[in-house]
Amino acid sequence: MPAGTGTWKALPGSVTFRRDLAAGGFGLDSDLRMTLTTAQFGAGPFPDSRQNILYNGKIYRIVSVDSAPGGHQITINANDASQNA
Repeated sequence: MPAGTGTWKALPGSVTFRRDLAAGGFGLDSDLRMTLTTAQFGAGPFPDSRQNILYNGKIYRIVSVDSAPGGHQITINANDASQNA
């Protein structure tokens, strides 16, 4: 497990998530979306794009990490690591 090796406390979101990035139909698809508090990472490091994480026995690759206003939470968007490997 990357960044702060160990177990994270997370609030999983939708299984499949899509965020449109442009009017042309381009978007970001995610197989897993989860929210974590930043306090559990202390001074860091936080999870980073392209790292692998293990969730419910399946390996996912982080696509993006977004910070919530105030910096108390982050949202991870990740895809099944066996896809497009």
